[in-house]
Amino acid sequence: MTPALEAPFVPALTSPVLAENDAFAVHWIQGLSCQILAEALGWARERTFRAVGEGTGRPLDLDRFDPYYEHLLLIHKADQRLAGAYRLAPLGRSQGLRHRYLPTLFCLEEAHLEALEGALELGRSFVFPTYQKEPSALYLLWKGIGQCIGFHGAKSLLGPVSVSQDYGPRGQALLAQWLGAGRDQAVLAGRQPLAPEALAWAEAQLPAGADQRAVEALLATLPGAPGKIPVLLRHYLGLGARALGSNIDEAFGNALDLLMQVDLSQLRPAVARRYLGCAGEKAPLGRAA
Repeated sequence: MTPALEAPFVPALTSPVLAENDAFAVHWIQGLSCQILAEALGWARERTFRAVGEGTGRPLDLDRFDPYYEHLLLIHKADQRLAGAYRLAPLGRSQGLRHRYLPTLFCLEEAHLEALEGALELGRSFVFPTYQKEPSALYLLWKGIGQCIGFHGAKSLLGPVSVSQDYGPRGQALLAQWLGAGRDQAVLAGRQPLAPEALAWAEAQLPAGADQRAVEALLATLPGAPGKIPVLLRHYLGLGARALGSNIDEAFGNALDLLMQVDLSQLRPAVARRYLGCAGEKAPLGRAA
């Protein structure tokens, strides 16, 4: 039996802590100026994504956009290991798209930025396999996101949620079609669209007004496909997110990217308090991106 991978150690951090409990702390950093920390993040990302049939195939999952993003790092306090992360950056006319990742996946142009003013782009999220059964891990990362929402005065959240190739072309198309991100429904086109035949199959299979239970029943009929909607996608749907587009990322294990948007003004107060914490307060971040 192959031994379970351990999350990498990281140097002691002096950066702001946005959320914590007895086990974990969420640190905020701007860019990735520390090489040791960057390599730990890239290694942990790649191993986590490979475990679910995704990943870049490179030793480290790092890209040219990382230096321009803020990073939330989930640290396991007892042994100073990197347990998870998120990266984020504001979207708008003043920032432009040159240093933003989303246009590599979707046909997002400068002309769209006026409509997206005040959006906060989220992505490259993971919880390392060792800690995925810890209910507070993802919860604390979202508490950190809540602090960043307050700091930036964000009005919406926007980011890709990946659906691995384990779902197969039909399973991926089923989820895209159900969420209104199929070929004819998408607000933003993906750079690499889903196969037309898979989308046609999904459209024929989906009953009118299908709910999550009906979609998961269909997923369960597909050989080898997980019978459940991915955890992070369920989390976004719980926040009232809508899908704007879909894309097949050939450079990331042929994962399906679903571009999800959360309108923060529409969040129920109880949901905002639970998942985003003090989203209306300014986080002690100093100068952000």
